[in-house]
Amino acid sequence: MIQHNVRGDCEGAKLNTRRNVIIALGAGLLAAPLATDAQPAGKVYRIGFIQTAPRKEITHLIKALDEGLRELGYVEGRNAEMLPHK
Repeated sequence: MIQHNVRGDCEGAKLNTRRNVIIALGAGLLAAPLATDAQPAGKVYRIGFIQTAPRKEITHLIKALDEGLRELGYVEGRNAEMLPHK
């Protein structure tokens, strides 16, 4: 009759589980820097315009420019930056 050491099998399973957890954590830590390099940031377009009047007088024009650029897919803060020059 063959007797199995139940306690020994349980300790082996715990050791195997612990080993798997350590390997998974190690692999995750090694892969984390690769994930940040996977997708380069999109290009940000800088759109400059000459401001010839006080801002409160041309607010409607700036809003129209912003809306027109948005229709073309340029969103300030995501892929476009507005640079007013005085």
